[in-house]
Amino acid sequence: MAFAGEARGAKRAKHTTAEQFQGFHQLLSQARPACQEAARLAPDDPSPWGAQISIALGLGWSHEDFRSLWTEIVARDPHHYGAHLAALQYWCAKWRGSKELMFGFAEEAAAAAPPGSLLPVLRLYAAFEHEH
Repeated sequence: MAFAGEARGAKRAKHTTAEQFQGFHQLLSQARPACQEAARLAPDDPSPWGAQISIALGLGWSHEDFRSLWTEIVARDPHHYGAHLAALQYWCAKWRGSKELMFGFAEEAAAAAPPGSLLPVLRLYAAFEHEH
């Protein structure tokens, strides 16, 4: 998926060419089968599922499809910090969500976090995301 990011470039969408977007989408589409194969080989590992969050962002997955992915992630590790942090981006307004969805996601994760978890910091990330 790093190759997809390189193909797209780091500039804002309005400064990204159609060719860059085409390469980005093509590489993300090719990454999904690799993630699915990794998930098949390591069925209890949340990592192949969490890696698909970047694919969901880049390809614009629907909320329904993202929730299905999220179900797979939390079934394997309900408090996976990296997955939660990446998912917060999906739910923010600049990607596929809204202010309400982002803050709701952060609050739900923080409320369900076990003692000592870093998940409550998602509230801070949400506040920062909202301000920028």
